[in-house]
Amino acid sequence: LEFRRVLFRSQCAQWICDSPNPLCALGHNAEGQPAAAPPAGLWSTAEDMLLFIEANLGILKLPDLQVRSINIAHQELFRENQNHAVGMAWEEWHSGDALLLSKDGLVTGFTAWLAIEPNRRRGVAVLSNGTGKPHPASLGQELLTLAETTYSAVCDQITAACEQAGFVYGGLK
Repeated sequence: LEFRRVLFRSQCAQWICDSPNPLCALGHNAEGQPAAAPPAGLWSTAEDMLLFIEANLGILKLPDLQVRSINIAHQELFRENQNHAVGMAWEEWHSGDALLLSKDGLVTGFTAWLAIEPNRRRGVAVLSNGTGKPHPASLGQELLTLAETTYSAVCDQITAACEQAGFVYGGLK
């Protein structure tokens, strides 16, 4: 299984964590004890999650087939009520003109939550090797709320100045 160079352009290696490996985190239960089984899955990085968010927001330049795949994954399949719908890969939450697409995950000893706000062009990913409190969704929603209440036009000016000077995420262009 190789994800690197398919969608992501990061340092992600092709690790399968199906045996003890120092690069694979060990999951923990709510009491902080190691989970019963060793983790099984792909190894990923925070950079991968950022790139995944950027891909879903349309910020990354991707081949047409990948863009179409992302758009299909965002399509609503059924509506639970006026504020909540479910798509192929995302839960869709509406509040006024705000839209939040979210996906959570849980496997023995690990929890995660990833959300994007397409209209506001931002997203958050919270990954945890534990199943205690706070749940990643609660923490992620707090981070989005914090971004909403502390964000200002000054941030836009700083970002524009950095981009004009040739700086991008992770260094120079």
